Amino acid sequence: MSYGEKMITASITRRNPHDFTGLKNRLKAATRKEVAVGFPRGKNGVTVPYYENGSSILEVAVANNYGIGVPKRAFMELAAQKMRKWFPEYMKKQMPKVQAGKLDMDKVLEKAGEMGAGLVREAITDGDWKPNSPETIRSKGSDKPLIDTGAMRQHATWQVRPKS
Repeated sequence: MSYGEKMITASITRRNPHDFTGLKNRLKAATRKEVAVGFPRGKNGVTVPYYENGSSILEVAVANNYGIGVPKRAFMELAAQKMRKWFPEYMKKQMPKVQAGKLDMDKVLEKAGEMGAGLVREAITDGDWKPNSPETIRSKGSDKPLIDTGAMRQHATWQVRPKS
C-alpha cells in the first residue's frame, strides 16, 4: 500500500445462516390443517332440517351424490376430480411464498377451499346427470337434476380446520 491510501475492510455476516426455524414452523403448522369442501358439519347450518320433509342440506347432498333413494349424481366426485387437477399446480405456485414468509398458509388454504366450493357448485349445475323422472319434473316444475330451490348449491362451502 502506498502512502496516503487507506485500507478498507468489509465483511458480510448472515444472521442465523442455518436457522430454518421460521420455515420449519410454517410448514409444520400447514400439516396440521385440512380443507373440508362441500358441506362440512357445523358450517352454514347444513345439518339443520331445511326441506319440508325434515331433511338437512347435508342429507340431501349425500343422498344425491351416492344415489340413496334417488339416481346417483356424483357431483362431489366430479368436483374432486377437478380439484385434484387444480390443487397441485396452485400449491406449486403458492408454497415458495409460504416458505419465504410472504404468504400465510391459512390464506392459501382458504383460497383452495373457495375454489373447491366453486367447483362443487359448478358440478351441481353443469354435470351431465341422469334426467329427472316425469314425477319429479311435475312436483318441482323443472327437469334440471340437483336444482330445486337452489339451496344445496348455495350452501356448498368450505372450512379450514385442524386435521381430524
